[in-house]
Amino acid sequence: MKKLIILFFISIIYCPGIIAQVLFLSYEKLGVIYKYNLNTKSEEKLFEGYQQSISPDGNNIAFTDTDEKTGGRFISIYNINSKKITRLKSVPGDNSYFPRYSPDGKYLTFNHWTDNEWQIAIASVDDKSFKILTKNKVKNVSGFYSPTFTSDSKSIITHDMSNIFEFSLDGEVMNIFPIDKIDPDKKVFMSSASTVWYDKNNFALIFDCETENEFGGTYENQNRIYRFDIAKNSLLKVSPDEYSATNPAVSFADGKIFFNAFTKDDVVKKTDGDMEYFEISYSIYSTDIKGDKFSFLLKNGTSPSVNK
Repeated sequence: MKKLIILFFISIIYCPGIIAQVLFLSYEKLGVIYKYNLNTKSEEKLFEGYQQSISPDGNNIAFTDTDEKTGGRFISIYNINSKKITRLKSVPGDNSYFPRYSPDGKYLTFNHWTDNEWQIAIASVDDKSFKILTKNKVKNVSGFYSPTFTSDSKSIITHDMSNIFEFSLDGEVMNIFPIDKIDPDKKVFMSSASTVWYDKNNFALIFDCETENEFGGTYENQNRIYRFDIAKNSLLKVSPDEYSATNPAVSFADGKIFFNAFTKDDVVKKTDGDMEYFEISYSIYSTDIKGDKFSFLLKNGTSPSVNK
């Protein structure tokens, strides 16, 4: 009987459907990209880069790869095990940035400059396909920004600073959410750096926006993370009032929202001759979909991405 019990517990431990998912973050710290294991609370220093996204298996980092000689921006993938960087040759031109992995690990979506406009493109991670999704699909839009995938990897969320769009991978418009209907009081403002996600069930939109409030003595306005419940047509702040928060990343595994933020105490005013400037120390935090379970994760980190 003891032998049977032991074998039973071993089968539970090694059953793929029962093993807990390992969640990883990638993020930037002082110009270097790191990987962080959320289970073991350990970090790994990787390479110099920015605007990164970690793959679902946690083994690769897609990032904006800058050519120091020409100033061009390209989409590249860093393999954590081999430490090899592969620039995607299927992506034309020399101005693409902000890649994000699809949850199934097959594609990257990113901003792509073409015909004097910012469009949203996708490329396969095997470097065999490239497609512009947004070109000539919506009238009177001069650019799209900061794309992310839905949890099923079947569509893309993006915005033009006035509307949030959902595009299929065939480039068809599936949904449009005007910002002035999300926020009729006009107290939040999108920029090209704002990032929008669906939650894992496509019930809500998660995004960062600038507000009317000056923050931290920086002469700049506070940024917040918001949740818009589509069915209830209600807008909820999910980042605390004491923080200015940007760069949300949604975990489709557990619904958590990761982001970087700072408080008034993280701002240091400095001068250089007649020039005045501010040094801001960002940290990475997480919260739940309602903003009730806010917690600190990492100091001196920005632009988190999560693998699941």
